[in-house]
Order: sequence, then C-alpha cells, then structure tokens
Amino acid sequence: MIKQKIPDEYIPYDRVWVCSNTFDEGKIILEVEGSPVFLIGKINDVPCVWLNIPTPTQVQGKPEWKTVIEKDRAVEEGFEVHKSEYGYAVLNKNNLLIDFRIEHEVLVISNINLMSVGLNVIGNLKFLTVSGMNLSNNKFKHVGTMIGIGGGDPVNTNQFK
Repeated sequence: MIKQKIPDEYIPYDRVWVCSNTFDEGKIILEVEGSPVFLIGKINDVPCVWLNIPTPTQVQGKPEWKTVIEKDRAVEEGFEVHKSEYGYAVLNKNNLLIDFRIEHEVLVISNINLMSVGLNVIGNLKFLTVSGMNLSNNKFKHVGTMIGIGGGDPVNTNQFK
C-alpha cells in the first residue's frame, strides 16, 4: 500500500471541534491504514485543505490512496474547496464532503459525508459516525491521531512538530 504523507507545510489548528467532539493539540483527525484522509491546517494563518481518497486499485489487498485536493487546489477533476464569508465547503461534483469554518482560532467542522468517495464516515452537529461507530461529545487531547482505522503503521506525528 502506498501511504500518503503529511505535507511539510501543514500546520494543524491547536483546537478542533469536529461533529460534537473536541480534538486539541493533535495532528490528524482521521487516518485509514496509516494515511491521513483529510487535513485542514493553516498556512500563514489562512485555512488550507488536503484530501486523500482510496482508489479501486489494490496493492497487497489494500486500496491505494491518491491526493485529490492539495493546498486547497483540486488535482482531480470534480473536487473543489469553496470559500465564502460564512465558511468553507469541500465538494466533490457539488456534493458536500466537509463543511467547516474558523471561529476564534478554533477549527469547527460541522458536517462530514465521505460516503461518495468510498469511506463510511458521516457526521453533523450532533455526532460523528465512522465505520458504524458513533462518537458524540468526546474529548481527545495530546494524541497524534483522533481516529485511526486499519492495520497500517500510524503516521509518526512526532516528526511534524
């Protein structure tokens, strides 16, 4: 399996609220088989998005991953990061994948739906469901990855401090 790496310029938000759960002083909200699915960080205090998705191609029985959004720029047709005065929307063919905003230096992710890109991840203001597991009002602090799925070696987040 070819893993996606954390970009050198990625700087995570210290405080994150994701679908009713808090994730403070971490690096990766969601990773699968050791690859980060999405990253929302900042470059020069401006929000910036990276998105990786699984492909149908299998390597040693596991999906290969590809980057479709890199530093807010779509590298795959049909994907985009839409910005407005009210927040940001990560879209795939006009389907909402992630809805977020920045409030007082806190990254607030209010909606996630990654079903259209082959991942069983959905969330709203009340809860986050990942592969059938509901998470609501949990607190994660000082962990590199909030949610990790699969047997991949986790990304070594110590090297990104």
